[in-house]
Amino acid sequence: AAKNSQKSNGEKKTERRDGRRLMTTEERSTGHVGVDVYFYWAKAAGGPWVPFVVVLVFGAVEVISVGSKWWLTYWSQHGSGANQMFFLGIYALINLSNVVAIFFRIIFVMLLGLRASRKIFTNLLAVIMHAPMSFFDTTPIGRIINRFSQDMYTIDSQLMDALRSYLTTIMNIVSTIVVISGVTPWFTVCLVPIILFYAAQQNFFTMTYRELKRLDSVNRSPLYALLGETVDGVATIRAFCGETALMNRLKKMVNTQQNAYYLLCVAQCWLAIRLEIVGTLFISLACLLAVFQHQIHGADLQFAGLAGLSISYSLSVTQSLNWSVRMASDLEASMIAVERVRSYCQVESEAPRDTYADSELP
Repeated sequence: AAKNSQKSNGEKKTERRDGRRLMTTEERSTGHVGVDVYFYWAKAAGGPWVPFVVVLVFGAVEVISVGSKWWLTYWSQHGSGANQMFFLGIYALINLSNVVAIFFRIIFVMLLGLRASRKIFTNLLAVIMHAPMSFFDTTPIGRIINRFSQDMYTIDSQLMDALRSYLTTIMNIVSTIVVISGVTPWFTVCLVPIILFYAAQQNFFTMTYRELKRLDSVNRSPLYALLGETVDGVATIRAFCGETALMNRLKKMVNTQQNAYYLLCVAQCWLAIRLEIVGTLFISLACLLAVFQHQIHGADLQFAGLAGLSISYSLSVTQSLNWSVRMASDLEASMIAVERVRSYCQVESEAPRDTYADSELP
């Protein structure tokens, strides 16, 4: 029997004697995840209207949250000598509405995610089960297992967590900007360079994080393939005392995969330092502009309460900025799993089992 030569390029490639490649190389996309991939997930979740409804739901919950904090400010300004139970009742009602809205928001998003993942998995299973034998001859089993295991787990769990966290932090940032700009309008002028710096850092980090995530996904497939081959050929490995060579090969693959994962962690630390600067600028500008506005309004108790609301929002914006960029990158990285599964859903199927002529048979 002729021995197949093996080359490592993310995955082992088997070649025939005449030089023609038997095993196909796993494709790795580059650049941004296409808009068609997002619409593919949205279509699986229910239709093109899904993204707009999700944004509307998150926006409504954030409006209720802002209303709760504004009511505290109003209470502090007009609560002296009034019926405290009235203010307390309104505050309790607003917060109860916020809790109910958050509960239904989570249920809504989770149901969308389950519906999308179920439909995507059903399509993937149907296509693979009807794929021709040539597809299995040229595709390592570990690559197929990776689609059904790691990629589907990402779509089931990590994708929805990233989507929920990203929209939540984005709405927090938008509400913070609106509140600070409403109290101190000069903040909008200072906001332009901050947004430009923030967008540049997010774009650079997202581009790096996305490619590292793709490398991590591609380098997992050889691990699954090697483990499957080891289980099938464990008797042969023991007979020829190949344990040491197999362990060395496995360690080399794990080191290659862990290099990409380590760089993911380093990239997140790089991002955290730069977003701390943006958060500090938000807090400094909110405080300084509130002091300058005080010279215009004087001893106005109403402005004092609104200035306190503005500063309290700015104190939490650093964490929101940090998480928004991370979750944006995680969301796009999770969409890579949809992209990879979608590529296998487009595999050409074999001829149908039943034809029109079969139904005409007696």
